[in-house]
Amino acid sequence: MEFSKENVVEAYRHVMIVFCLFFITGCAASGPKKLITELYEPMYQPGFNYTPKQEQKSPAGYTVGIINMKFDYESIPAKSWELRTDLEKQYTKNFIQSYSSSLEKTLMSKGITVSGPFDSYEDMTYPERSRCDFLVQPIVKIVLHSQFSNVQDIPEYSGPKGQGFIYKKATYDLTATAEMEYVIYDPLTKEKLERHKITSDPITKSTNLLAIKHIQKDSKGDIIKESWVNLSDDPDHKDEHNGDIIYGKIIDDLFGKYMSKVDGLISVEEFNHLKKYKNELKEKKVY
Repeated sequence: MEFSKENVVEAYRHVMIVFCLFFITGCAASGPKKLITELYEPMYQPGFNYTPKQEQKSPAGYTVGIINMKFDYESIPAKSWELRTDLEKQYTKNFIQSYSSSLEKTLMSKGITVSGPFDSYEDMTYPERSRCDFLVQPIVKIVLHSQFSNVQDIPEYSGPKGQGFIYKKATYDLTATAEMEYVIYDPLTKEKLERHKITSDPITKSTNLLAIKHIQKDSKGDIIKESWVNLSDDPDHKDEHNGDIIYGKIIDDLFGKYMSKVDGLISVEEFNHLKKYKNELKEKKVY
């Protein structure tokens, strides 16, 4: 090859084009990562802690067994939210365990002896049931409404319209309403002696989510596949981190509201009344 001035200039031009392409690609990659980091919700650890309203009283003469919470959820629209990530599952597990612990403290603050908690009624042995005057169990169903709003393209990080990657940012709102019950059972017959329904105002938490839309076309230019990748504002692209965080904040709020209302319902006077009612039922039974 002859190293003429023209060839050298042409080679230099090609090198500069390649350099610019690498530079632009590098900027595009670092740009979204910086944006993801800016939108990333810091890790949240719910407290799930409740302090009873009154101090320890003298013994009330009752032993109450605690059955762990029966927990369920529903999402609207259907399957728009599912309890699937490790963080969401850990939040829910801590919510249930902490409730049993707080309920135990609340019962004891009223002079009541506590047994358990037990995973279910069926897991209790006959001697364990016989030692209890009553059994209590919380039942919680959370209905979650999820909604996206303010969806925006992020043109500085997106490829040309209709091809490649398109970055989008959206506001994600998660609203929870809870259907809660506090149920008191006869320990030997499992008959429901009392059922208190507890309501709470809806709780809404919001966050930002970032997603990539990837469009694939065939040789004719027709779209053959569109797929979304939810980056969830996490530099490591972990699944739906921001959505997990606001779920944790919601059930943390619900925990305090629920425990406060249950604390107001628990009373030695009610157990006195239920003891009398239980004895009346026993007398009426024909064996």
